Order: sequence, then C-alpha cells, then structure tokens
Amino acid sequence: MPRNQAVADQEPWWIANYRGRGPHQRYDHHNQAKTQRTVGFFIHNMGLAPGQAILDRCCAFGRHTHEFTRRGFNRAVGVDLSPDMLAHAASSATADGRRPRFVRADVRALPFRNASADAVLMLRSFGFLDAPEEDLAVLKEAARVCGPVPSWARITSRPTAPRPRSEPGS
Repeated sequence: MPRNQAVADQEPWWIANYRGRGPHQRYDHHNQAKTQRTVGFFIHNMGLAPGQAILDRCCAFGRHTHEFTRRGFNRAVGVDLSPDMLAHAASSATADGRRPRFVRADVRALPFRNASADAVLMLRSFGFLDAPEEDLAVLKEAARVCGPVPSWARITSRPTAPRPRSEPGS
C-alpha cells in the first residue's frame, strides 16, 4: 500500500465540501490572466526556472500546475486529495498539448522523496485541518519534500465552511 493510501481513503469534511457545484462556484472568479500573473509573480520572486520541480499542493483544478507546465516547468506536479478535483484537473491539457502530472495524496503524507521539490506552493490551502498538530504535520511534510533550503509560497484564506472541532465548546 502506498505510504499515503490509508490517509487518503478517509474522506474529510473539506473534501465533501468541494463536491458538486461548490468547486465551480468557488473558482468562477479565476481566469487565465489572473493565473498567469500569479505564476509569473512566483517565478520572479522565488527565482524559479524551467526544469525545477514544483509541487502544487492542494491544487484543486490544477490551474497553477497547468500554467507552470505551459511555461516549461515539466516537473510541476499537482497534488490533491479530492478525486473530483483531480479528474477535472487531469481532463485538460495546456494549449500546446502538454499534460501536467497530478497525484492523489494527503498533504500530511506525501508520496515523494526527501528534497525532491525545488518549490512547494501552498495556495489558499492551509488551515483546513481539525487540529494545530495536523497543520504542523503539513508544514513538516512540505519541509521534508522541499529539502534543506525550502522555497515556499503560501497564500492563506479562511476555510469556506466551519471547521469541525473535537474539543467541547469550540
């Protein structure tokens, strides 16, 4: 069994939250021009160059992964736990016909070697887990995959659904 399969087989609340029309409604405001500006910003400010390995964790529809691939980052990989999101992401190719690689995985247990990514993107995907320890596990896993000199991009927004809490009165 792959390292992350046991975790990935459990469907957390935030996966169910992204089923049906929900994802399409959440992402309707994104367009190609905005995605190009965002990826351009990361390339410039993180000093990235084609050929480097980019890990786009919680990639959703893969718009950033697609744009990195379009720009020659042939080692860009989108990771998400949602099979619905990944099916949509994998269904389209870049304009020149290249298809990025997408992997179903839990970001707390990534199926990648230590120091195998040059940059890890965590875009609007942090803080969805139920406990601070789980959030810490996400950061530790990103650091493991990125190696001793991590290059991370993190844009955070609040989850769109209330986080369930296990502690009484939370």
